[in-house]
Amino acid sequence: MIEWNKIKNEKDFSAFFNFAIATEDTVLLSQCIDSLEKYKPTNTCIILKYLDYYHEKLDTVYHSSFFLFDNCEYLRHIKDRNIVFINIDSYNSVQIEYSDSSYSDYHKLLLTLFDTTGDSYDLPEYLIANFNKEEYIARKLGTFISCEMSPDTLNEKATWRKLIKTNKQVLEVYEKIRDYKSLKIFECEFKELYDLERKFIMNLVPVFIENYFYYSFINIPPPPPPPPIKGNGSDK
Repeated sequence: MIEWNKIKNEKDFSAFFNFAIATEDTVLLSQCIDSLEKYKPTNTCIILKYLDYYHEKLDTVYHSSFFLFDNCEYLRHIKDRNIVFINIDSYNSVQIEYSDSSYSDYHKLLLTLFDTTGDSYDLPEYLIANFNKEEYIARKLGTFISCEMSPDTLNEKATWRKLIKTNKQVLEVYEKIRDYKSLKIFECEFKELYDLERKFIMNLVPVFIENYFYYSFINIPPPPPPPPIKGNGSDK
């Protein structure tokens, strides 16, 4: 309640979303969703991002809560094989796609992609990371979540809940993958690692999440039909 009282009279969409991700209070969540709907971005270029990774060359940890980012003048140059696409349609059904193939479980998909060791155009690109003279593969993989939040969405509150729940579950998946890597390499959970070990796991399992509103990477509408061909003048 204290945290909600700090932000409830603000117009900060990012603050509302971060509160919604963290709260377990259903009443406050409902109030928060009202604020999300009221102050949601209206420009389709505005996206919601989350970052949590380690930059090995700069020896810097980058962490942010969810924040709005103006994507209007940013040209996406990330290869599709480096992105897991998750879409929430106007009926609040979730679809997952990777490399033109559909999947039903993004937990298994993300775990599998981060745990692969091969080099293929069907897998994310990777860098070689070293620790204690051992080489490991660090996959370059992000998660893009699109939400078809159009004006005719069947139930706006349900759609917001689905978007919030999906982001929470994706974050939980990344936590589990980091724990899996930590146990496999260091025989203890991620939260128990020393600073150097923690940075290394963050390098192996970076978290890049982008949320897109009013748009789908999967259900792309067909182009409009071509205009009718005009006659040669003989039509009456």
